[in-house]
Amino acid sequence: MNIHRLQPSQWAVLLLVVAPALVWGLYQAVPSLSGSRGFAQLSIRTDPAAIVTLDGEPMPGGVLRMVEDGERRIRFQNTARAIDHTRVIHLGAGTHVELDMVEHGGRYMHRPDAPPISSPRHEPEPPPEPATAPQDQWQAAEPIAYPTHDTRTGTLRINTRPWSQVFIDGQLMGNTPQMNIALPPGRHDVLLRNRSFDIEKRITVSIQPGKTVTRVLNIGGGQHNPYAN
Repeated sequence: MNIHRLQPSQWAVLLLVVAPALVWGLYQAVPSLSGSRGFAQLSIRTDPAAIVTLDGEPMPGGVLRMVEDGERRIRFQNTARAIDHTRVIHLGAGTHVELDMVEHGGRYMHRPDAPPISSPRHEPEPPPEPATAPQDQWQAAEPIAYPTHDTRTGTLRINTRPWSQVFIDGQLMGNTPQMNIALPPGRHDVLLRNRSFDIEKRITVSIQPGKTVTRVLNIGGGQHNPYAN
């Protein structure tokens, strides 16, 4: 048949006959188009060298090949050592498999110190650990471990205008108001600080067992303090 002399109607008939065959051939040649098949990467190394076949097809040693996923039969043959055995492995779609085989007891076994037989082709990255935010310089430190609700301690209640940080004997207790600070009996140094208004004031309080001391102060004095007189 001279295809150059075909009429348009004959071309249409020819395409109807040939096109399905071409599509089916492509479908068979590229299994992944069916949606039911996938591929894995496979390489096999043997020590000592052996003749390796994958489902009856030669498998060159150490060469990475794309093969269909699923259950595959690998045959190892070494006539010098009278070795001829078959191993069945399962290849998952998208996996990267490297078999590093060594002869042991008349069979080829996976080398003990080799990587795992099968690993995902794309290992998921572990989620990053959340970054630890630096402690804010204004954050209160742990309160002094003075006992509470004890008749051997007294209580300090303190508030300021404007607000301030309260340091007792050098230990940051928090921001005002502080209404229940348990302290051992005796004299204690109290530092009141507000960096926003450039304020810093020191007082001394005397604590008695079982008693409550209350201080409400207008600490004022800073150049940016709207409460200064």
